[in-house]
Amino acid sequence: MNLFTVKNTRIKIDLSLILLGVLWIFTGNGKTFFTMLFAVCLHEFAHASMAKLFKLETESITLYLFGGSAEIRGIGDDNIKEGIIALFGPLVSVFTGFLWQTGANYGIIPYWQEFTDYSYTIALINLLPVYPLDGGRILMCIFKGMFGSRKKRKITVTVGIVISGLFFLKNIIALILWGRASGIVMAVFMLIASIKAIKKPNN
Repeated sequence: MNLFTVKNTRIKIDLSLILLGVLWIFTGNGKTFFTMLFAVCLHEFAHASMAKLFKLETESITLYLFGGSAEIRGIGDDNIKEGIIALFGPLVSVFTGFLWQTGANYGIIPYWQEFTDYSYTIALINLLPVYPLDGGRILMCIFKGMFGSRKKRKITVTVGIVISGLFFLKNIIALILWGRASGIVMAVFMLIASIKAIKKPNN
């Protein structure tokens, strides 16, 4: 669903995120939802900002249940630029979380622990070498230099499926043994995303 357009960049929101927002708001967790949404937006706009420095156009930014996706025209033409753009999102997430926490510690701004936690979590998750997460894109750029453009995607997607599969298995074991289900939804999301990447065309 299209929300609005900012400098020729369409901002879209996935139905899954809308449903989550409605659920959280009705259960009294609206502040948490909008905090997460703000942290995700900063992360995605960081990608778009770095792309602009490289004179690449961001066609759209889509917000999903567990993050977002910036569609950048021509990003696959230069693996160094693509790697830098992919890395810049997690770096900005870490920086904004650290900056807010530091400002709060010095009494400059109010404490907003949820924002700090979400910022660090978004950075950590996105650095996992699972395509299409940022870590997977960075890994693909590295593999392109090592194995060439033909094999880079196959190897990257395979690595991503193995890692997301292990992450899913870990959470299943935790659920069975200790009743901890906090990471199971994220594990399913990562596994589905990595499997779906097999069917996507090369970029």
